Amino acid sequence: MPAYMVSQYRNSKELDAYRAAATALNAKHGARILTKPGTARCVEGDWQADPMVLIEFASMEAAHELFASKEYAEVKATRKNAPPLTIVVMDGAAT
Repeated sequence: MPAYMVSQYRNSKELDAYRAAATALNAKHGARILTKPGTARCVEGDWQADPMVLIEFASMEAAHELFASKEYAEVKATRKNAPPLTIVVMDGAAT
């Protein structure tokens, strides 16, 4: 069953290197970026959010393997001076 990652972030030059490296690492691990970053628009309610991106993984295990990898630890280190970001991973719905 697929799993999905939502990453919410603040744009900053300090985050540029992380985003580029994370995009390449996601592709290497077979993850697919499903949305164009920075295009989310609230259509109901009062939602004030930073930009976000939605990424699909083959499974929850695949997502966790990527985040537990030495490669990701190296990529994560590139954002040490960037504003904080939030990453959430969830199972896809069974169809």
